[in-house]
Amino acid sequence: MKFLTSVVLSAMIMTTAFAQRGVVAARVDASKPDPPLSTLNTWAESHLTTVIEATSATALTAAFSAFLSSSVSITVNEAAISSADYMALRFGQGLGTSSVQYTGSIDVLTVANTSSVAALFFNNDIHGKTITSAMNLIIGSDSSASGPEPRRVFVINQVLLKTN
Repeated sequence: MKFLTSVVLSAMIMTTAFAQRGVVAARVDASKPDPPLSTLNTWAESHLTTVIEATSATALTAAFSAFLSSSVSITVNEAAISSADYMALRFGQGLGTSSVQYTGSIDVLTVANTSSVAALFFNNDIHGKTITSAMNLIIGSDSSASGPEPRRVFVINQVLLKTN
């Protein structure tokens, strides 16, 4: 309960802070059909799902490259880690053994549309164990990104909790 309270408070504080700066916020209900692929939440969920459900090292590396900026800053449970350590964490979960179920999301778009914040809430099932996560992402356009999609994650702040 303490975990969920802190996650909800964190999302509310971020939303309030951005709203005070003239930012528009939207809530996406997980029980409704997915919005068009161009929305921030759908983009983030799609890319994170590809990372979580990767079945090979090559697929995981490609998924990370399409999702994260090369200069990403990552914090997991209040500990700063490198993108290499974050990838090693994912390798340690076992490739091809994970699935994800999203329980909600919030996105906050800046007025200038130069960067955006998405908060994803999800359960990750790994070898019959469930990990509940709240992940805040700062997403922006990455000029060094290859391919047609310039969006990449520049900041990840994730809280995860093993629930069984």
